[in-house]
Amino acid sequence: MHFSRSHAVFQSCPAYSRLGVRACAIVAIITIWQASVGRTEPGTTIGSADLPPVQWLAGVALDTALQRPIGLNWDGVQLRQGIQNLSRAQRVAIVLDRRIDAERKVDFKIQNTPLETLLRTLATQLNLEISRIGPVVYIGPASTAERLRTVSELWKQEATKLPADVRSRLFQTTLSQWGDLAEPRRILKDLLSNAEISLPEIDKQIPHDLWPAARWPAMPLCDRLLLIVSQFDRHLAITENGSLALVPFPTNAVLERKYPLAAFKSDLATIQAQVSRATFETKGNQLIVTGLAEDHDLIQSFLTGKKSTPQATSGGTSVYSLNTSASVQRLLDQLGKLLNLTIELDEDAIRNAGISLDQEVKVSVKKVTVSELFKAVLSPAKLTFEIKDSTVIVRPMSASKP
Repeated sequence: MHFSRSHAVFQSCPAYSRLGVRACAIVAIITIWQASVGRTEPGTTIGSADLPPVQWLAGVALDTALQRPIGLNWDGVQLRQGIQNLSRAQRVAIVLDRRIDAERKVDFKIQNTPLETLLRTLATQLNLEISRIGPVVYIGPASTAERLRTVSELWKQEATKLPADVRSRLFQTTLSQWGDLAEPRRILKDLLSNAEISLPEIDKQIPHDLWPAARWPAMPLCDRLLLIVSQFDRHLAITENGSLALVPFPTNAVLERKYPLAAFKSDLATIQAQVSRATFETKGNQLIVTGLAEDHDLIQSFLTGKKSTPQATSGGTSVYSLNTSASVQRLLDQLGKLLNLTIELDEDAIRNAGISLDQEVKVSVKKVTVSELFKAVLSPAKLTFEIKDSTVIVRPMSASKP
């Protein structure tokens, strides 16, 4: 197996079929200019890292890059190669989960679309999702991506319970790099050894795998550890005696945060509609919200006055291409996320019409508008829709408004 190496990209590759080793994929890209990320210590090197030094886009500079409109025109492009090319061109760090088939050929055409929306659209087509931890955009299975940032936040909260010296090492921001054919469990051991932190059962819980040479951007050790072990469906927890342990990745992780109720004024119903996955509880003069980290991002955006509705891009109307098979519910969830739209279901009418949102539909469209995209998803299920501002109302065709 040949590992493609570029000064601006790293990627864990698909498995060697003869060895029965699963793929892992991590693509990283470097910034044209460096955002302020604070002081960092020298990076951790594992093996012979022969990739040239890099600088990483982070903070506001990364936010700006993710909102910059671009286009892609993939026709049977190998996923790994396509991501590598996108990486070099846009210089934003991307992690492809090791469980993804990075050798697959992909047709994907999209124009004049913000990079973050583009990545969400691509992930949806591949039945995947995206998440973001610090300077890294992660693409992987929905079961991991949906909760990854929430797990990261909870993990950092847990880490504050550790002794001060251990805590400071876990939160130390450094670069990491390793050479070709590095074993992820050896990477873990060396990262932990350099920080003088013990983690038992790595060999037992992390199977053998081989990763190509890589350079990771500067981020806290706790996040670097999570980005590795989550690809093996694992997470880090603190035991009763205060030590670290590998545990199954949590599938129901949520964050609870309190907000001043007065800050929402008369707009609470609007927020609840936009953050439909979260639960809301009023207690005295506080609003207690339990949900994912991204749910709390939406609430903070609302409170700080940032626009949360889709923004028109310069140079014309955005168009989308999608070629996938998935349940109607999953596709609606994904489209709502990537287009920043609220999906409102007429559940009674849908149920009375005998329509199941769990039914699978096949969608294959190229260069279509948002309306055409929703039509392609909903028509096979005998559903229709109406777009009002930033809300998409879905109902059965039989219940369409005259």
